[in-house]
Amino acid sequence: MVSSQKDLLKLLESLNDWTLSIIENGKCQTVAYIDFAKAFDSVCHSKFIDKLKMYGICLLRWIVSF
Repeated sequence: MVSSQKDLLKLLESLNDWTLSIIENGKCQTVAYIDFAKAFDSVCHSKFIDKLKMYGICLLRWIVSF
């Protein structure tokens, strides 16, 4: 199975888990799925990092590692 198929399978399994959680517990789930695969290929990295610093983004080291 290629990576994108594995990712889709993981996402579908997670959606199932979240749905079951809502049904069983009556609680809402907030979910964000972000695919960073090619997000940084189309921007100037140094300008992007400067903008993130300006907005006070705290996950900077994690984002820079991409």
